[in-house]
Amino acid sequence: MRDRRRIARRGPLVVYNKDEGLRKAFRNIPGIETMHVDKMNLMKLAPGGHVGRFVIWTQSAFERLNDLFGSWKSPSTLKKGYNLPQPKMANTDLGRLLKSEEIRK
Repeated sequence: MRDRRRIARRGPLVVYNKDEGLRKAFRNIPGIETMHVDKMNLMKLAPGGHVGRFVIWTQSAFERLNDLFGSWKSPSTLKKGYNLPQPKMANTDLGRLLKSEEIRK
């Protein structure tokens, strides 16, 4: 693999809803990236498929997530017909489920 020695790690990511000079404030700080909440990109949130990047959310961006994706009880107001997927398992303790008497019979 060529040039793997010089890969720089990703810095923090600032997610915003209203710019209000935020992009200009952070553009000269090396390593910090900015992203609008409506244009979220998975490769910027988790570069290389590795979860755990330090993400700074503004309050307006965090509140905008409910409008974008909705909740389990209410659909999205911005995306037509989009609901969050429901979890299929009610009890996620798989070890306890496999050891239960109902399953062993």
